[in-house]
Amino acid sequence: MRYADGDLGPLYLRAIAHHRENAAEHWVVKPSIPIVYFGDDHQYAASPLKIVTVGLNPSNAEFAEDRFGLARRERLEPADLEVALSRYFQFNPYHVETEPRI
Repeated sequence: MRYADGDLGPLYLRAIAHHRENAAEHWVVKPSIPIVYFGDDHQYAASPLKIVTVGLNPSNAEFAEDRFGLARRERLEPADLEVALSRYFQFNPYHVETEPRI
């Protein structure tokens, strides 16, 4: 783990707690996990160029298929969240099916 026990540890804990506290709300996708970021944190840290894109949470299809492998866990730990989010683009990322353009 790179950040779960360090700089981002408190952020992961806050995100997990916020998600857990609001899990019963109608606007929370069920099942789901908190999304702090997507992407390889090790490559980002090593890159001389740092770009951050801010956007909305992912499609609910991400969670219906449990692409992160964590949505149905009883207890989510910061280290598990970090690994799942960091490896997202390596294994089974979501792709929108589009019609071919003519």
